Amino acid sequence: MIMTVLLDLLVIALVTAAAWSGPLLARPTLPFGVRVPAAHTEDPAILEHRTRHGHRVVASGALAAVTLLGWWLWTGWAPGPELVLLPMLGADIAWALLAAREVRKTKRDKDFDAGTRRVATADLGLRANPVRLPWPWLAPAILVTSATALLHSLTPGATFAPVLAQLLLITLVLLVTAGILRARPEIDPERPVGSARRYRVYLHGFTRLLLASAALANLTVLAHALSQWGILPTDGWLTALGYLPLALALAAWLRFSIRVGEAGHRLPAEPGEEAPVPVRRDDDRHWHLAGMVYLNRHDPAVLVHRRSGLFWTLNLGHPLAWTAVAAVVLLATLTSLGVLELPSRS
Repeated sequence: MIMTVLLDLLVIALVTAAAWSGPLLARPTLPFGVRVPAAHTEDPAILEHRTRHGHRVVASGALAAVTLLGWWLWTGWAPGPELVLLPMLGADIAWALLAAREVRKTKRDKDFDAGTRRVATADLGLRANPVRLPWPWLAPAILVTSATALLHSLTPGATFAPVLAQLLLITLVLLVTAGILRARPEIDPERPVGSARRYRVYLHGFTRLLLASAALANLTVLAHALSQWGILPTDGWLTALGYLPLALALAAWLRFSIRVGEAGHRLPAEPGEEAPVPVRRDDDRHWHLAGMVYLNRHDPAVLVHRRSGLFWTLNLGHPLAWTAVAAVVLLATLTSLGVLELPSRS
C-alpha cells in the first residue's frame, strides 16, 4: 500500500510540474493558445494571468496530495495511480481554460489588435526543398523489432502480439512523421524569415526524436515480451527496468521542449534577422480548449501545429480529419470486442 501511495504522489507531482511549466515553455505570442501581438507579450495583465495560473495549479496539486495522504491515514486505502491521474488532468485543463478566457478578455478589453493587419505568410523553400524523412533514424526501431521476432521464433508457444505491436508502432510513427513533414509550416508573420529558419531546424530535430522514441518504445515492448514468454523472471525490479527506455524518451522530449520550444521559438535568432512588425495572422475563434483543438471548415490544411504544446493536431473542420478519427474509433472498438489482440503484461 505504501508503494501505491508513493506512486500516487509521484503522479501528482509530475502532472503538477507539467501543468505549471507548460505556459512558461509556450510561445510568448500564444499565452494559453490565444494569439497576442509581440508588442503586448510582456503586458502586466498577461504576466499576471500566467502567475495566477501557476498558483492555481500548485494549489490543486497540494490539495490532491494532502487529500490523498489524509484518506490513506484515515482509511488505510489509497486509489491506484490511474484513478489519481484523471482528476488531476481534469483540474489542470479547467485552469488552462480559465486562463485562456482571461487572456482573451484582456486582449479584447485592451484592444491588442489595434493597428495590426491580417496577412498570410508562406515559406516556399519548405516546398521546393522540404525536410526529408530521416530514414537512418528508423533503423534502431527496425532492429529491435527484428530481434523480438527472432526471439519469438525461438520460443515455443510464444504469442506474436508484442511483435505485432512493434510493427504497428513503426507504421504509425512513419505515417505521423510523413504527415508532419507535409503539414502547413508554422511561420510567424511578425518574423517570417527567422521563424522559417527556426521551423526547419525544429522539424529536423522533431522527426529524428520521434523515430528514436519509436525504438525506445519498442525496447519496452521487448522487455515485457521477454517476461511474458518466460525468458526473464517477472520480478518487480525487472518490470520497472523495462520502462527505463520510455523514461529516457520522456527526458529527451523534455530537453527538446526546453532547448528548442514550440515550432522552434526558443532557438536563438541569427544576426540581422528582421525586427517584428505589427501583423496578425489568424482568428482565435477557430481554436478551442486553450489552443489544443482546431476547427476551421474553410482551411484546406488537415494537420496544423497546435497553439499549445510541441505537437500537431487535426483540423476538425476537414472531412479527412473525421475519417482519421473514425479509423481510431474502429480500431478501439475491434480491440474491445476481441477481434484484434494487443499485447498484454499477463
